[in-house]
Amino acid sequence: MYKNIALFILLTCSSLMVFSQNAIIKGSVTDESTKEALMGALIVAEGTNNAVESDLDGNFSLSLPAGTYKIIASYEAYLSDTFNIKLSPNQIITKDFALKASWLLGAPAGYSKRTR
Repeated sequence: MYKNIALFILLTCSSLMVFSQNAIIKGSVTDESTKEALMGALIVAEGTNNAVESDLDGNFSLSLPAGTYKIIASYEAYLSDTFNIKLSPNQIITKDFALKASWLLGAPAGYSKRTR
């Protein structure tokens, strides 16, 4: 009986240690010119299935295993922003994104100039 309890405690503690090896990237996504929060912006670790959306205040928290990643922040009608990072286990990084509206470049989002 005591061996079963000890084994249960050992397995529980070891599984918690495995799950705590992730790193966290947290921050916010805002409009570059107005500084307003962008709710629903997508933050993705390229080449993985790991992605989150920013909340009502533009904040996000993305948990990833240790490794090297290209992080992309995107939002409809805005230019996406990227950065590369090498994460260590249990590391917490703060990264804020200020996205530029694509209409500031002279063309609406999704617009392409056709030549005849």
